[in-house]
Amino acid sequence: MSFAKRYAKTIAQFDFKPEEDLPYISPKDLYEEDGEGVIYTIKGVYLNRKSRFGESAVIMTEDFILNAPSHCTEDVKSMREDALAIEAINSGKAGFKIYTYENRYGVQYSVEWKDVE
Repeated sequence: MSFAKRYAKTIAQFDFKPEEDLPYISPKDLYEEDGEGVIYTIKGVYLNRKSRFGESAVIMTEDFILNAPSHCTEDVKSMREDALAIEAINSGKAGFKIYTYENRYGVQYSVEWKDVE
């Protein structure tokens, strides 16, 4: 691989254009609404750099925008720099589902990345 190809900057451009009134939702609210096991198709991912808790991941779908858990931030950064991930998102083949787990703070909600058929 050439030096130029290896270090060429990939710019995340998603085909999906969300409606202005697309609601924001938390993983907990999404889980309580739909339960576990529903796979949602990702239409775009970005980073909210103006969050009061620092940089955070955001996932767009057709119907809502998910404020993703903080541990998803590095994954979203990586997706935005990966041409194959961007292509999978634009072609409707990337998705996620919500799941729960317990730790010393109680029930937590997280995102599991999934392939969409």
